[in-house]
Amino acid sequence: MGKRTKADELNCSGCGYDNCREYAVALLDGKAEREMCISQMRKEAQNQASVLLRKMPYGVVLVDENLRIVDTNAKFIDFGGEEITMISDALGGLAGADLRKIVSFHKYFAAVLASGEETSEFDIREDKRNLKLSIISIRPNKLVCGIIQNMDDSHLMKEIISEKIREVIKQNAESVQRIAYILGESASFTESVLNTVIDPDKK
Repeated sequence: MGKRTKADELNCSGCGYDNCREYAVALLDGKAEREMCISQMRKEAQNQASVLLRKMPYGVVLVDENLRIVDTNAKFIDFGGEEITMISDALGGLAGADLRKIVSFHKYFAAVLASGEETSEFDIREDKRNLKLSIISIRPNKLVCGIIQNMDDSHLMKEIISEKIREVIKQNAESVQRIAYILGESASFTESVLNTVIDPDKK
């Protein structure tokens, strides 16, 4: 259960037992489930979220109500340029840093934190870059997640176009089948062309 030292034994009683040791005994006796340890499940969820955060192809930053950075991925640090990268390398990350000193568009984060809006999107022009900023409230007025995409990135644009084509194929599947019935191979050919645009390696 990840409790290797006395300090790991929180004895929070979230599992329904008086302390961690009683819970461990019940677990070994088959009278308790692993998922009953709330603190451990929360820790594992945070670890999984952290891995996901770092694997995302966009810049991602978690910001609290004081506009302090809680966590970021490497892509977000790259958006800040060489100086921010050097600061991050020296400090071992940007956790605790003031967002207002890292990016110029911090006002959007402040606005969403103040409003508690569930999701908001903004188009930003900065340093000759066209950025799309999506801000999601994780805990309204307390914690938000910002996702930053460089719209000038040709690879990103291809992904967006491909996703739109997938949506068209999915939403019009029934129509494609009807047309295929009437026109035979023509509709299937059209769908195969669209799929080739999505994945050029498909023949």
